[in-house]
Amino acid sequence: MLLTEPASPIERWALDPAIVHINHGSFGGCLRRVLDVALAVRTRLEAAPMQFLVLEWQAEIDRARAALAAFVRTDAGRLAFVPSSTTGVAIALHSAALAAGDEIVTTSHA
Repeated sequence: MLLTEPASPIERWALDPAIVHINHGSFGGCLRRVLDVALAVRTRLEAAPMQFLVLEWQAEIDRARAALAAFVRTDAGRLAFVPSSTTGVAIALHSAALAAGDEIVTTSHA
Protein backbone atom coordinates (compact mmCIF):
# COMPACT_ATOMS: atom_id res chain seq x y z
CA MET A 1 0.00 0.00 0.00
CA LEU A 2 1.37 3.41 -0.91
CA LEU A 3 0.91 6.28 1.50
CA THR A 4 0.49 9.80 0.20
CA GLU A 5 2.52 11.23 3.06
CA PRO A 6 4.78 9.63 5.65
CA ALA A 7 3.24 9.15 9.07
CA SER A 8 4.26 7.28 12.16
CA PRO A 9 2.28 4.08 12.63
CA ILE A 10 0.33 5.47 15.60
CA GLU A 11 -0.70 8.58 13.64
CA ARG A 12 -2.42 6.37 11.06
CA TRP A 13 -4.91 5.22 13.70
CA ALA A 14 -7.73 7.11 15.43
CA LEU A 15 -6.84 5.45 18.73
CA ASP A 16 -6.29 7.71 21.74
CA PRO A 17 -2.48 7.99 22.09
CA ALA A 18 -2.83 8.47 25.86
CA ILE A 19 -4.00 4.86 26.18
CA VAL A 20 -1.86 1.78 25.57
CA HIS A 21 -3.99 -0.34 23.22
CA ILE A 22 -2.92 -3.96 23.48
CA ASN A 23 -5.92 -5.64 21.84
CA HIS A 24 -8.08 -3.69 19.44
CA GLY A 25 -8.71 -6.60 17.08
CA SER A 26 -11.97 -7.55 18.77
CA PHE A 27 -13.42 -4.11 19.32
CA GLY A 28 -12.48 -1.49 16.76
CA GLY A 29 -9.26 0.23 15.99
CA CYS A 30 -9.66 1.51 12.43
CA LEU A 31 -7.09 3.31 10.36
CA ARG A 32 -7.97 6.98 9.84
CA ARG A 33 -8.08 6.34 6.08
CA VAL A 34 -10.62 3.55 6.60
CA LEU A 35 -12.77 5.84 8.75
CA ASP A 36 -12.61 8.55 6.05
CA VAL A 37 -13.71 6.13 3.32
CA ALA A 38 -16.48 4.69 5.53
CA LEU A 39 -17.78 8.21 6.18
CA ALA A 40 -17.76 8.95 2.44
CA VAL A 41 -19.75 5.78 1.75
CA ARG A 42 -22.26 6.58 4.51
CA THR A 43 -22.62 10.11 3.12
CA ARG A 44 -23.40 8.72 -0.34
CA LEU A 45 -25.93 6.34 1.19
CA GLU A 46 -27.68 9.07 3.17
CA ALA A 47 -27.78 11.45 0.19
CA ALA A 48 -29.57 8.98 -2.11
CA PRO A 49 -30.46 5.73 -0.32
CA MET A 50 -32.43 4.04 -3.09
CA GLN A 51 -29.90 4.93 -5.78
CA PHE A 52 -27.01 3.72 -3.65
CA LEU A 53 -28.60 0.50 -2.37
CA VAL A 54 -30.35 -0.49 -5.61
CA LEU A 55 -27.96 0.74 -8.28
CA GLU A 56 -24.50 1.24 -6.78
CA TRP A 57 -23.93 -1.00 -3.75
CA GLN A 58 -23.27 -4.28 -5.56
CA ALA A 59 -20.87 -2.62 -8.01
CA GLU A 60 -18.94 -1.18 -5.05
CA ILE A 61 -18.75 -4.61 -3.39
CA ASP A 62 -17.58 -6.16 -6.68
CA ARG A 63 -14.93 -3.44 -7.08
CA ALA A 64 -13.65 -3.97 -3.54
CA ARG A 65 -13.59 -7.74 -4.01
CA ALA A 66 -11.62 -7.36 -7.27
CA ALA A 67 -9.09 -5.10 -5.54
CA LEU A 68 -8.68 -7.58 -2.68
CA ALA A 69 -8.36 -10.47 -5.14
CA ALA A 70 -5.56 -8.67 -6.97
CA PHE A 71 -3.83 -7.99 -3.65
CA VAL A 72 -3.96 -11.62 -2.48
CA ARG A 73 -3.45 -12.95 -6.01
CA THR A 74 -6.61 -14.96 -6.45
CA ASP A 75 -9.78 -14.87 -8.48
CA ALA A 76 -12.45 -12.49 -7.18
CA GLY A 77 -15.01 -15.28 -7.51
CA ARG A 78 -13.19 -17.16 -4.75
CA LEU A 79 -13.69 -14.36 -2.22
CA ALA A 80 -16.67 -13.28 -0.16
CA PHE A 81 -17.07 -10.55 2.41
CA VAL A 82 -18.64 -11.62 5.70
CA PRO A 83 -19.74 -9.48 8.65
CA SER A 84 -17.27 -10.99 11.13
CA SER A 85 -14.49 -13.51 11.55
CA THR A 86 -16.90 -15.71 13.51
CA THR A 87 -19.26 -15.82 10.54
CA GLY A 88 -16.39 -16.58 8.17
CA VAL A 89 -15.12 -19.45 10.29
CA ALA A 90 -18.66 -20.84 10.68
CA ILE A 91 -19.14 -20.79 6.91
CA ALA A 92 -15.78 -22.46 6.31
CA LEU A 93 -16.40 -25.18 8.88
CA HIS A 94 -19.94 -25.81 7.67
CA SER A 95 -18.67 -26.29 4.12
CA ALA A 96 -15.88 -28.69 5.12
CA ALA A 97 -16.53 -32.31 4.23
CA LEU A 98 -15.74 -33.85 7.61
CA ALA A 99 -16.27 -37.48 8.49
CA ALA A 100 -16.36 -39.35 11.78
CA GLY A 101 -12.89 -39.38 13.29
CA ASP A 102 -11.66 -36.29 11.44
CA GLU A 103 -9.94 -33.70 13.60
CA ILE A 104 -9.67 -29.94 13.36
CA VAL A 105 -6.48 -28.35 14.67
CA THR A 106 -6.81 -24.80 15.96
CA THR A 107 -4.96 -22.27 18.07
CA SER A 108 -6.00 -20.84 21.41
CA HIS A 109 -5.48 -17.18 22.24
CA ALA A 110 -7.11 -17.42 25.67
